[in-house]
Amino acid sequence: MLTNFSEIKKRIDRLHRLTAEGESGELERKYTKKERVVIGRELDKLNNNFGGIKGLDRTPQLMIVIDPRHDHIAVAEAKDMNIPVIGIMSSDNNTKVVTHAVFVNDALQSSVSLVLNELIGAYKAGRANHVPKVARPTDRRRPVRR
Repeated sequence: MLTNFSEIKKRIDRLHRLTAEGESGELERKYTKKERVVIGRELDKLNNNFGGIKGLDRTPQLMIVIDPRHDHIAVAEAKDMNIPVIGIMSSDNNTKVVTHAVFVNDALQSSVSLVLNELIGAYKAGRANHVPKVARPTDRRRPVRR
């Protein structure tokens, strides 16, 4: 998905467009019954494939992966795109494939949930305390010669 994001973005845009047309009633006015059935199937397929990432408008700056050994393709794509990866993993995983390792029992849903909630809280706190840097204008005067 990450290395082919331009094509993925086109499919996400199609999903948004069909959803908007369906909500506005434009599909009912514009297409025949058979065409609406075909478009409905396409919409179901797009929702199934891209429903979880339909809010993405650019590639992510950070990726969190639970069990990097299982999701090795996603980790490899993130590495190709120079995207840092936080790996929530058990001690039997390879720590060299992720940028930051968090060791927890990745098979136990409550421990994964605890770590994810802590990461979300830390992210929100960091974002609230972030002060963007103000770009200072450069001094374009000529240097003084002595």
